[in-house]
Amino acid sequence: MVYLPIGGALAVGLLVSAFVEPQAQLAASQNCYGVCGSTTTLSLSRSTVTVGHEALAEFRVTVKADSSRSGVPTGSVEVKHGTRNLCHINLSHGEGHCSLGERELGAGSYEVDAHYSGDANLDPSISGSRHLEVVRDSSKAELSLSRSTVTDGRESEEEFHVTVKAGAPSPGEPTGSVEVKDGSRDLCRINLSRAEGHCRLNERELKPGSYEIEAHYSGNADVDSSTSERKHLEVRRG
Repeated sequence: MVYLPIGGALAVGLLVSAFVEPQAQLAASQNCYGVCGSTTTLSLSRSTVTVGHEALAEFRVTVKADSSRSGVPTGSVEVKHGTRNLCHINLSHGEGHCSLGERELGAGSYEVDAHYSGDANLDPSISGSRHLEVVRDSSKAELSLSRSTVTDGRESEEEFHVTVKAGAPSPGEPTGSVEVKDGSRDLCRINLSRAEGHCRLNERELKPGSYEIEAHYSGNADVDSSTSERKHLEVRRG
């Protein structure tokens, strides 16, 4: 604070300007000069998708300048999982969107973020991460028996037929194998062809009695496992 005598009185106006000037400098500092900061925001259209339908997860990005003097953000954004680039966005009016390719990711959990490259007026910035879950499609195993009753010693007359259906819409038909079981006991095995197959019991595979049979589909990289409803089988004495 400086006191300057003017005509025997204090220069009140100068004292006031001494207090106002730092406030004016503070206000100016809020509007940066040269290259300014930016803020990037990422959102997902959905947080869970099935394998083969990754394109349903759309990434939407908005970039804002920290200063109103910097203009509308231009440039590009890379959507990433770690160091892996998932898709690219060229900004339009400070925003944009992109999607994954089909089968871009396997089943699993992913943390995704958006990396803004910056432009002549704005520094680069990175969004907060968003969680994306890629899950295997559901399946339904269906078991049918050629007959519900067989005679002891003639069990090979019994044929088990299995069909496996994937959730709709499915990226592909289920592949892999199915075990036909009585409880924990394996009776026969099926390698699926066009999502279905069949197998038979061996002669004298089962003793006379009642059995509850079910089919266990093991699943694959795209489709989850499933177990059929039980079917009753009666083995009679010959």
